[in-house]
Parts: sequence; C-alpha cells; structure tokens
Amino acid sequence: MRQRIPSIAERTEVAIELGIIKPGEELTPRLQKKLAQTIQIAEGEEAEAVEAAASDPVVLIAKVHADLLKAGLTSFAADRIAAAIAPQIWRDN
Repeated sequence: MRQRIPSIAERTEVAIELGIIKPGEELTPRLQKKLAQTIQIAEGEEAEAVEAAASDPVVLIAKVHADLLKAGLTSFAADRIAAAIAPQIWRDN
C-alpha cells in the first residue's frame, strides 16, 4: 500500500502544534522529511490500532513510540507525540 505524502501545510501545522516551530517560521528540509515520516507513521498506527482494537493499549502506545524513534525523531518529540495520542488509544481499547 502506498502512503500519501503530507502537504507542507500539514507538516507546518504539526510542527507548530508540537512546539517545534513558532507560527511564521519555516521548516528546514530535514525537519520537513521527519515530520512527513511522523505523520505517515501516525496515520499507519491509527489504521493498525483500528485493526487491533482488542490489543493491549500499553503495547500499542509503546509501538507508536518505538516507530517514531525509528523514524528519526528525538526521544523528547516521540514522548510528546505518544503522550498526545495515548488517551485516544486507551479509550479505543
């Protein structure tokens, strides 16, 4: 399955939401790539979470965190993203 490529606007929105940049700042090419990977991983994890609804939420949250680290995010950024989506994963499972 081919993953969609997130737009620059989506990447910028995510970077601002995560506190990586401030509104009006531009993304470096390296940061654009990492954010695109992050968005793709998050979308993939969301799809997997729907499929594995009966799975242990702690395992799912840990997998998201590990995948974000594998994509090249810092531990701090991966922690924040995993913490942001953890409540939804917990509720869904």
